[in-house]
This record gives sequence, C-alpha cells and structure tokens, in this order.
Amino acid sequence: MEIHVDEVDGVFIFELSGALDFGYSRDFELLVETLIDKGVRRLVFVLHGLTDIVSSGLGSFMRLAAYTRRGGGRLALVGVSDKIRTSLEWLTVQDYFEFYATEEEALRAMAGPAVEGA
Repeated sequence: MEIHVDEVDGVFIFELSGALDFGYSRDFELLVETLIDKGVRRLVFVLHGLTDIVSSGLGSFMRLAAYTRRGGGRLALVGVSDKIRTSLEWLTVQDYFEFYATEEEALRAMAGPAVEGA
C-alpha cells in the first residue's frame, strides 16, 4: 500500500492506493495517530486507489474515527467503494464518518473549525 499525505489549510489529506491489509493497517494507524497527537483535527482519506481492504484495515478506520472524535476532530472518506461502504454499514459504524464523492467537496466541508468537545 502507498500513502500520499498532503495538507491544505490545516486539513490533512491521505491518498491511499493498493491494498490496506494486515501488513499495513497498524503502520497506517500509527502514522495517523501521531498526527492527531500533534494536533491535527481535520482528516480526509481519499480511497479511489484503494484496491482492497481487509478487516484489520476496517478496524483501523474505525479506531481512527473514534480517536479523532474524542479529540474534537473530523474524519472524512472520499471515493468509498460499494464494498467498503457495505462493510461499514454491516458493522453499523457508518455514522462515525463523513462521506464525500470528491476531495473538493470534503475540503469545502472541512473548511470550518474542528468540532469542540465531540
């Protein structure tokens, strides 16, 4: 899996490509947690290039969403495939995420401040 990280006006954008499997999910999670610990509160994950995700990868997203919310932040997913959305709905955790069709939509939505005391 490859991760490209960019920052636009305080919003961190993670563009994922390849497979988010057991071998990468914990490293991915630690990378994002480190940024959250440093004060990053607005996260956008662009998933158009994600070819596969296993349960450990879904678990990483779920833990990151909870961690972000506890810190008063927001987490958005862009370009979620039907397979991933169905998995999130099956796990009944889709309400932890904001979904957008494009990166531009997500950035506009994230333009405001992070949620305080979420």
